[in-house]
Amino acid sequence: MHRTASIVGLAAISAAAVASSLLPAAAAPAAGRPAAAPLAAPVAPRTTLSGTPKTFSTTDGDILVVARINGLSRAAIGIGGNFSHVITSDGISHAAKNFAVLDARTGAMIYAGNVNSYVRAIASYKGTTYIGGDFGVVSGVARRRVAALDSRFRLTVWNPSPSKTVRALAADSTGVYITGDFGALRKIPLLRGRTLWSKTITGGSGRALQLLSGSLYLGGLFDAYAGYVRHGLIKINPKTGAYYRSFNAKLRSNSHVGSAGAFDGEGVLALGAVGRSILVIGTGGQAAAGKISNQLIRASATTGARYWKQVLVGDCQAVAVVGGTDIAGYHRNSANGATPFPNFGAQFNDSDGALTTWDPLLTGIQGNADHGNNGIQGMFADASLKTLYVAGAFTQWNGTPKQSLVAYAWS
Repeated sequence: MHRTASIVGLAAISAAAVASSLLPAAAAPAAGRPAAAPLAAPVAPRTTLSGTPKTFSTTDGDILVVARINGLSRAAIGIGGNFSHVITSDGISHAAKNFAVLDARTGAMIYAGNVNSYVRAIASYKGTTYIGGDFGVVSGVARRRVAALDSRFRLTVWNPSPSKTVRALAADSTGVYITGDFGALRKIPLLRGRTLWSKTITGGSGRALQLLSGSLYLGGLFDAYAGYVRHGLIKINPKTGAYYRSFNAKLRSNSHVGSAGAFDGEGVLALGAVGRSILVIGTGGQAAAGKISNQLIRASATTGARYWKQVLVGDCQAVAVVGGTDIAGYHRNSANGATPFPNFGAQFNDSDGALTTWDPLLTGIQGNADHGNNGIQGMFADASLKTLYVAGAFTQWNGTPKQSLVAYAWS
């Protein structure tokens, strides 16, 4: 398991693992009721998603996160990762280092960033864009691992400077939420870098954040939050950072035994939401024999109880909601069972988790600067434009060059 990203309402989050990479074991057969690859042939989707991408921009490197950028005069998305150029649909290569903002309809360049290392997380709130990752310099100015840009993409004074890699961000009217490898979830004001509250996380990093119905959900590889033992996913009061004991997704903990013991549980790598009461959860890990880590899960946002789960062929690195279906983006870890899974991404009907006939037709593996996973690493579904943006470390669509970024329409 290595990296992922998902979208959080007004905020986008990305998730990424340690540079040594966490390579999950092949998916084992599911116990109980979950919909899993060998159980049934693909069915018709409740929402039709095109398998042919729209004309759009690409990059010359891998992308970890794609997210909406708010507060501009036109619809826009931000992309972050490890690239040096954006190639627009007219074939022109534009210098843009690790971060860029594109027109959501055409892919035209709006802003070419200049960030000296990986951008892994993007959140946007009322014209201010927050980025997080491994970097130390943004637009020639020192900014450690997080930075904020105003609506004209000028660097602001916001400068919290966390000590290690930032892997997830979210933002609302009261502040910005930051987590990653630095052993905490912190809330920072929108305009200044002081800390409003900070809660420790232990046993693993924070990887995903989701704001929903007045609550904040934190996903990751951790075993405890603020001293409270609860693996992988926790529901939080965003005003205070206090956790809700009534929420329990009952994810399997890491064993902390052997070389994969720090990540052999059900680690949450991606989060999404449906309406006001449903969570879409992407999990991964290097499961022991007879166990499962790589899944797409639908669960109650109130209690954490699962409606269904679908076992995948690799870490679920990104999730998105497209009409009456859920999309899982993953890397390729094991061979297909009796029912073939498409490379890198699949669509599931929301009512029962049934695998649909949609195939993104993405193939090819890039070499990643931090030795990360292949496949789909970030997604964003724009319901107003009926467009699914898919990003990652792939190189081809249907055998033709299409690196890192594609956009599919739905109806």
